[in-house]
Amino acid sequence: MQSSIITTSSATIGGLSKAFIFGFVQPTITLTQVIEVSIYAAISASIGYGIKMCFDWIRAKIRKRKSKKS
Repeated sequence: MQSSIITTSSATIGGLSKAFIFGFVQPTITLTQVIEVSIYAAISASIGYGIKMCFDWIRAKIRKRKSKKS
């Protein structure tokens, strides 16, 4: 879970930095929008991590079955 927190925070900081550097939405970014994007990124990273864990579990089951057959 720690890696997803790091990924989420670095992506959020990177995206906001890019927006400020290029000046696309500089006057319209509010704290509420920053929080909203951060929450969305955290949810997205959590779902992705959950899916990865499911695939790892399925792969382990398949490997276990193959080793029993041998």
